[in-house]
Amino acid sequence: MPEKIVISFDDDEEEPLKPFPQGISEPEKIAEEIHPLNSLPKGTKYLDCYYDSPLKYPSGIDKSFYIHKTISLKDTFTNTLLETSSHIIASSASGSIFFINKKTGNIDERFNYKEQKFEKTGVVISDEVYINSTDKIYKISNLKSEEIYFTEKGTYIWTDLNYEDKLVFLEYNPDEGKIILNVSFKKIEIVSGSAPPGSVLISPYGYCIVTDKEFLLIDKKDFSRKSFPTFPSEEKYFLFNAQKIFFIQNNDEIYYYDNENKIRYSGIRNKFLNSLASFGQNIFLGNLFGWDAYTFTGNLVSSHRENSPCEILALSDNIICIGMDNDLLLHNMNKLSEAETVFIKSENGFDKVISALISRNAIYALTKNGTFAEIYNSKLNIKI
Repeated sequence: MPEKIVISFDDDEEEPLKPFPQGISEPEKIAEEIHPLNSLPKGTKYLDCYYDSPLKYPSGIDKSFYIHKTISLKDTFTNTLLETSSHIIASSASGSIFFINKKTGNIDERFNYKEQKFEKTGVVISDEVYINSTDKIYKISNLKSEEIYFTEKGTYIWTDLNYEDKLVFLEYNPDEGKIILNVSFKKIEIVSGSAPPGSVLISPYGYCIVTDKEFLLIDKKDFSRKSFPTFPSEEKYFLFNAQKIFFIQNNDEIYYYDNENKIRYSGIRNKFLNSLASFGQNIFLGNLFGWDAYTFTGNLVSSHRENSPCEILALSDNIICIGMDNDLLLHNMNKLSEAETVFIKSENGFDKVISALISRNAIYALTKNGTFAEIYNSKLNIKI
């Protein structure tokens, strides 16, 4: 019996299906409603990497993911992508902020601040963009930029920005060993010690910060604090879900706080962790040899082994995005054994994928050396 042959037409030769955007066929079309968006560095204020998107995984063999367009931004990036209703925003380590049009895939604007470094990620609030360098915050609205904040001499903005009803971030003075919680530019000195982690977690229990010695909760109203001694990992990953704040201890164990004034062991132990994410009733862990999903009570749900490190970059109701060197590994959240790999070609060969953003109609990805990719889910596979 002859083998089944699947032919995939090259994307460059496909004609756009009008009036639907190129790469999106009518049955799969998601209604384009233009509303101002909020966009945070790790999906939500809970740092769980969750993106609220209706984009579906193309289950089966009839359709698949494909790269619709790539752009070489010719810059270096260490942070994550953000979005407004009309643009994807990337901010570089050399001081550039790119606004990439979602419809055309072209760069509409590039702000260049040569004296600045954008090593952490800002936020988008109702389509107004806040981007933080090491010592300044810029607000960009309607493609017009203004400086709205700068730090004191010797003090640096050390974390990503976060937002609930107020802008929240940490500052750090390495000479004085001083950490400052900044809530809408009101400064609260919270602890003296080593450098803080990559963001402030906003939870119902307060603002959460994990240092190399303490798990700290700061009340949102009076800024009173609770402190618990811990032994966190070198990389201080943490998130909130199921009324618990999960974080890594001893580099491979997951502990949690659940408002009972105690730190408890979750029962989850996973070696060589490099990322945490959460959705529904599960917690997802990336490591040097693959990625795994657990229940909050420590039961292994799914395990996936790979030949290179897997970093969990984003997930939604339907898709989970795993960074794997040059590749973006995409799994079906409703059937985790189903997966596709999208190779993001760089001008310089090897180029690590550092960010993925699951938007309404597409997935956007960015590599360390500035290859930006626009990925659709509607490539038609013809069977003969």
